[in-house]
Amino acid sequence: MFVQSQEDSEREQELIFFRSLMYREFSRLYRYPDQGWFESFPGICKNITQALEVFSKRLKSSVPVYPNIWHACLSNLERTVIEAEYVRLFEYDASCCPYESSYISHLSPQKIHDSVRASYKCAGLVCLSSPQELPDHFTLECEFMHYLSYVHGQELGKWETERDKNKWVGLQDRFLKDHLWQWIGPFCRCLFHSSGLELYKSLAEMTEWFILNDQVEEFQ
Repeated sequence: MFVQSQEDSEREQELIFFRSLMYREFSRLYRYPDQGWFESFPGICKNITQALEVFSKRLKSSVPVYPNIWHACLSNLERTVIEAEYVRLFEYDASCCPYESSYISHLSPQKIHDSVRASYKCAGLVCLSSPQELPDHFTLECEFMHYLSYVHGQELGKWETERDKNKWVGLQDRFLKDHLWQWIGPFCRCLFHSSGLELYKSLAEMTEWFILNDQVEEFQ
């Protein structure tokens, strides 16, 4: 079994869990802004701010915007305005479609859906998607990365062989390279230029910065 100091192991595990947290909160922020969304918003901002303070030092790259700006954005807007903007951006006749298959032109949507489902299956998961939320929806892909990172953190230091370790590290690395990195740039730039709300513009900047700077090997 691999051995490292308890202090190093705890620090490494903390970083992995913060990374998992980032993906979980992105998944929540890109969902419809219902009552639960508004109630959880302050906690989400607090979690992301805490995580970004760690990552900006670790990745040696300045964060484009911190979530504290979101509070100001939210306080000056009525809930109905944010709800309407979400629908315009992501749902009915979407200005900025949140599906990977909308940005990958060299593969059919079905091939992309099959590839994403295969990734979920490799981790022992089954995607119960619907016509309203296909497997390549951004929130589902973020939930998947959250799950992989969380398991990675839970199993840290418990691997009996290098192969056991590489399973979870490899799943994350492949999903980033084969999926999220392939479309997150165009998606976030579309969101930034399509939205009239600073809330979604800043969210787009932060999302693109974090995911494109995410390197699994930094958190092993």
